[in-house]
Amino acid sequence: MEKGVSIYEEAGQFHVQRRIIRNLWQRFQQRGVTTDLPQSGRPRITTCLEEYTIAASAQSFPHSTINCRKLLRTKEYQS
Repeated sequence: MEKGVSIYEEAGQFHVQRRIIRNLWQRFQQRGVTTDLPQSGRPRITTCLEEYTIAASAQSFPHSTINCRKLLRTKEYQS
């Protein structure tokens, strides 16, 4: 690793397993970044604004529920 710091020392500093530091270092050496590559899978349905609204509502009213059928019938959520 750079600056002569060992993987063991880095892992201790960040309180993670050495394997995690080693894998991140290898990923950085191969690609120049440590971020994950895009993955295949089902595309997202909700927008960031909708997710924020849902999260804010859940925090404000943690014990409430919503009628999904009523929500799906609204024009806002119909395609």
